[in-house]
Amino acid sequence: LDVPTIGIFGPTDPGKHGPLGPNAGFVIKTDLHCSVCNKLECPYGHECMTQLPVEALLAKAETLAGSRLRINPPNA
Repeated sequence: LDVPTIGIFGPTDPGKHGPLGPNAGFVIKTDLHCSVCNKLECPYGHECMTQLPVEALLAKAETLAGSRLRINPPNA
């Protein structure tokens, strides 16, 4: 469909779970000791999701959308 797609990953591996395609990307917080644990229940407070920088997601969105999209984060 050629729709820009961003996968937001926490405990799962984006290499195994997508998204796939030329117009797809992902964000993941990799600097945690438990990164890509594949656990259904988190013993650490879901740090991989709660500490994912919004700026990383916005940067990926801008990259995928090209110059058609410019997003200003809250309080910017």
